[in-house]
Amino acid sequence: MLLAACNSIGRNAYDNQNVCIYFLDTIFELFDQGKEKVYFPKLRELSSKRWGVDMFGDNGDLIVENGEDVLHAVADATCKGDLENASLKILQDFRHGRLGEVCLQIAPRGGRRKEEKEDEEGEGEGREGAKGVEGGVGSEEAREIELRRESAKVELNEKGIELPVTHAPTTKGKFEGW
Repeated sequence: MLLAACNSIGRNAYDNQNVCIYFLDTIFELFDQGKEKVYFPKLRELSSKRWGVDMFGDNGDLIVENGEDVLHAVADATCKGDLENASLKILQDFRHGRLGEVCLQIAPRGGRRKEEKEDEEGEGEGREGAKGVEGGVGSEEAREIELRRESAKVELNEKGIELPVTHAPTTKGKFEGW
């Protein structure tokens, strides 16, 4: 449904009204979690200007029950009661950035997923585990990245592919030989 809201799948694969309601419900869920200022900071002011519907009370609380209520209110206020046009209006406003920046999912905490860390801990007896001996997970990850980088270089050399030579900046802030 979120992919449909972002216009990432074909229009014939979904119903605009259902996607719009899901989109609005997702926003209200994030609002209930106190994520408004991070995930959609301008939605309050821009939605009321665009749709003629105030979803928030004077004290800043959400005053609508769900996305369907908002869809009906927008249809009545701007689209002569036409729910399909109202859903398209809401989705297009989101897709074209007319509601400001909107993030529809909460980013996971701590970088890698828990499953990835558990998989790494169980690999081989010679492995030091996810925390490593020195420097914690960061140094283990750096070693793993370096090993993958070296492996890729060897594979490219075997195939006769040469990488372009790049030069790092000097300590004086000047770049040598691009």
